[in-house]
Amino acid sequence: MNGAAMRDHLKLIEETRWRDCSREMPDADTTVLIACPDENEPVWMGYWDGLAWWSVEGGTVKVSHWKHLPEPPNAGTQQRRDNP
Repeated sequence: MNGAAMRDHLKLIEETRWRDCSREMPDADTTVLIACPDENEPVWMGYWDGLAWWSVEGGTVKVSHWKHLPEPPNAGTQQRRDNP
């Protein structure tokens, strides 16, 4: 892997890693993936409003970790499932 590819790879890893809420919080009102270990379904989308964590469904939740949402696929380069 050349230097540029390695930098891109490391940047992607950094952007998509889980972040501990005791160390780092997202910008307020930014939708992210949240880990809620006390919930029946432990991974949700939600946001930090500066005071509390909210699920996108509207209730407050206890969050241990969060991470940025991935970029959407590029429609011009996406392959159809039936035409690999």
